[in-house]
Amino acid sequence: MNILWLGLNDDTKVGSQHFYLREALKEHVNVQCYGPRWGLDNYKTLDVSKIVKIFGSDAIFIQGYWSPGKGSNPLWKNLDKVSIPKISMFSDPHNSPKHRSEWIVENQIDVSFHPYKNAMAFVKTHTHKEHQVKFMPWSVPTDIFKDYKFERKHDVAVLGQPYPLRKHYHDVLRKQNDLKIFHRPRPPQWGSDPKTALMRGNYAKAIARCKMFIFDTKRKYAILKYFESMGCKTLTLADIPMGAEELHFVPGVNFVAVDRNNFLKVVRYFKSHEEERLQIAQRGYETIRKYHTSEIRAKQFYSLLKKLTGMKR
Repeated sequence: MNILWLGLNDDTKVGSQHFYLREALKEHVNVQCYGPRWGLDNYKTLDVSKIVKIFGSDAIFIQGYWSPGKGSNPLWKNLDKVSIPKISMFSDPHNSPKHRSEWIVENQIDVSFHPYKNAMAFVKTHTHKEHQVKFMPWSVPTDIFKDYKFERKHDVAVLGQPYPLRKHYHDVLRKQNDLKIFHRPRPPQWGSDPKTALMRGNYAKAIARCKMFIFDTKRKYAILKYFESMGCKTLTLADIPMGAEELHFVPGVNFVAVDRNNFLKVVRYFKSHEEERLQIAQRGYETIRKYHTSEIRAKQFYSLLKKLTGMKR
């Protein structure tokens, strides 16, 4: 099966959610990537009906939401003229939901994937009745996010964008003489070298050297950090995300809920209660491997592709 993957080349993008899924999907289908720095300069066309013929595609995956006013992102042409299955994945529920739904209708997109459950209701009620809205939580590859058996020399990691609450966590924790903090600024989103930047393997190894990883989610989304932290068998300290029950995220069982008022007390508690910390971290690790690996997501994706291509033929 040949899948045409339309998007921006993200080989050097720090946010690697789509990269992980695509690499895992390659175990099941032939993935042909196309877009800026992905062959667009060679074929010089945004006409999807022509691109499909060039690559002999059986289905199309559009990485993200493509519309006018998106800077350098291309506006794909004639998507509505293509009869093979079309799937798109949206990362940010708050990113133009009305225009996104209109784009789905105009281009006759068959399926949309959503990593956050709260985004699905709006799309369901503002698109054509044949459109399928699928919950597709984030996932991580187990060959990268794993227990490296490193010495956990840092008590707690504070990483990522300096959102107000996350910055507060860092500002307070770094002043505590009894705690060893691991903190690094986030690399540039685009153009980082995966071999040297704090991303993918280097990022996972950094997490795996920490006993705990604390972060906030800004909008209570189940962001990738939950999956990355648990996947490295590091105790995850965060707020309770929306859809936690469906994700099998249970506070006090496989992660620990914290907020502005209790986080310092919680960090100190689990520093001195190693056995309990290890037990919760172990259950988080097992949760990721049971429900949220990139390999599992790729199989789910492939199963859907087989159904869709069968329906279209």
